[in-house]
Order: sequence, then structure tokens, then C-alpha cells
Amino acid sequence: STQDFIQNYYLTGRPILIRNHVPWEELQSFSKEEWSTLEYFHPTKTKFKVGGTAYPTLTNQSYCSITMTLEDIEQDARCPEFPHLHMMHAQHSKHFDEVYRVVDALEGSFKVIPQWFFEEEQKAWQIFFGGDGSGATLHWHSAAVNMLYLGTKEWHLTPPYYR
Repeated sequence: STQDFIQNYYLTGRPILIRNHVPWEELQSFSKEEWSTLEYFHPTKTKFKVGGTAYPTLTNQSYCSITMTLEDIEQDARCPEFPHLHMMHAQHSKHFDEVYRVVDALEGSFKVIPQWFFEEEQKAWQIFFGGDGSGATLHWHSAAVNMLYLGTKEWHLTPPYYR
């Protein structure tokens, strides 16, 4: 029930894993073929600031001195300063609608997520991409929804904090 979800998962910060819930059309909107039609997120044209974590400066790290395309990141290009790290990019994107243009026609999909949370909750959409072995540092935040469109994700969870 909604009450059970709020009381036992949302308020306690317990994770929930839902698999195979994204519509096929939405998954296809993240294909290389589809992204090759994009302007801002074009796989070989746009270069992004990259680092060894999602937001390097939040953990007293530095961004790489060079920028990389999505294809560079996917092919595991390395930064001269950090040759042992896999690169990734993350941003709160004003270009979010370009990526999700196909989704506008779908009912359901990620656009229903705000209905799952309280209205007063702040919603911040972010886009992360990285090659094999990349990822975020250990961190905490309130309720979040992560959608993985390509690849696999390895999670390291700590016990939840109960209020």
C-alpha cells in the first residue's frame, strides 16, 4: 500500500530495486543510433568535463584537464592526471528534454516518478554517464530514483539510518 511504502521504505531510506520496468521505447531512446541524432548529447561531437567521480569538486578532487565525448568515455579514454581512473560525467541538465524527447509520447515512464513523492520534495533531474568501472563515491541522500538504461550497475549499500 501507499502507507506501507511511505512508512517502511521512503521514511526509513530503505532501498527498493525494481527491474525491467522501463518501456522498450524509452530504452531505445538511449541507443547510440538515437543519440547520434541529438545536438547537445551527440556521442562524437560534444565534449564534456569529466572526472573520476560524478562531481569531483564535492569530494576535493579535480576535473580532468581535457574534455571528452561520450564515445571517448565509453571507450575508456583516460585522463593524463589520473590514468588509473575511469572517467565519467554528470550534470543537472538544461538539455534534459533533448534526451527524453521520445518519452513525451509515452504514458508512464520516468515522468510519473514525481507522483511517487511528496509535493514539497525537491526534484533534481541529473544525467550521469561513464564507461565500465566508473561510478560515484560513497554518498548519502534522501529518496532518489536511479534509472539505468544501458550496462550494469554495482551497488554498495550501507545499513539505512532509521529515524
